[in-house]
Amino acid sequence: MSAQDTPAFIGELVEAWQQCQEEERIHPLIAMAAMSLDFLCIHPFRDGNGRVSRLLLLLLCSHLGYEVGRYVSLERLIEENKERFYETLDQSSQGWHEGKHDPWPYINFILLILKSAYREFNT
Repeated sequence: MSAQDTPAFIGELVEAWQQCQEEERIHPLIAMAAMSLDFLCIHPFRDGNGRVSRLLLLLLCSHLGYEVGRYVSLERLIEENKERFYETLDQSSQGWHEGKHDPWPYINFILLILKSAYREFNT
């Protein structure tokens, strides 16, 4: 993938997100985590992709009505589990460019982060 391809990939990602929301066949939290993974695999910036992906995650959570990120820092929880974050990102990004990846390790990690955030919020 070259830098020239990046705008097209981002455009496709946004279109896929919109289509997923319209069709309602995939649970929004799973779609959100998959979108985060895809964004990280596209890697549109030289620097700051991780920070932007976490902001995107927070924005999508809010858009979907999951407001826990207003009260508990998802970024902090990801940072506290940084080793697992990178491990699942590596597992799930292998073969991404060929469409032969397994998104579930990363999706499960993001869902665990959200579960941890709600657990912390409720205590």
